[in-house]
Amino acid sequence: MKHFKLLFLIACFAFPMTLVAQDNFVLAAEDDWYPYSAKNGSGAEGLSVELITAAYEAADAKVSYEVVPFSRAMAGVKSGRYSGCFNVGKSEQLKADYLVPDQLIAESVQTVWGGLNASPVKSYQQLEGKTVGITNGYTYDSLLTNNDKITKETARIEVSNLKKLARGRIDYTIVDRLVAMYLISANKAELQGKIKPLGQLQLDAIIPVFSKTHPDGAKAMHAYEKGMEIIKANGTYEKIINAWEVKL
Repeated sequence: MKHFKLLFLIACFAFPMTLVAQDNFVLAAEDDWYPYSAKNGSGAEGLSVELITAAYEAADAKVSYEVVPFSRAMAGVKSGRYSGCFNVGKSEQLKADYLVPDQLIAESVQTVWGGLNASPVKSYQQLEGKTVGITNGYTYDSLLTNNDKITKETARIEVSNLKKLARGRIDYTIVDRLVAMYLISANKAELQGKIKPLGQLQLDAIIPVFSKTHPDGAKAMHAYEKGMEIIKANGTYEKIINAWEVKL
């Protein structure tokens, strides 16, 4: 009888442990797109990071981040090194190489920036004959990328394009409104009072993408989708967004 009770107690303690076991996904986080995602010490920080972390927690899963440049993140997901990465502009072309979720992280207001004497920009046709700074690996409107009359000059990070713009080395660049505001405030001597927003031609849905070749890719996407639905319904999503708006 004592042996039976002992076995029963062992089973009671062991069984719940199987119930609380969590999936633990590794995502690549962009190193230099604050306030959405950036490197902070050895980890990742930003609005997107907080939203994704909250989504996985709501789905009873864990997530950790490896902070790398955006182009390396995308290549790593495609090759199967990471189960996913994020802050990707949603497009149909992504589906050829990645698993694409329905749930958005946020919307990015892609803004055209120019010099202080530049006129407002209302269409991509106004950029023809000019040089526009773009960032390696980023997604842009096909009206820009497919227009051979617009010269595109590529940089690794967006602040490089803003600095080239301030020095007159390029005519325009396209940078998310919140990202540009942060970069200008962080580089006041080089940028403040030297460039200005000229118009908003693009509203991007920011999403994560997941790996078709990593064994956890599909599972990571399903957990993200489930968690995002939960935090958008229970108010957590809105609280995080509001807190970041106050911070900025």
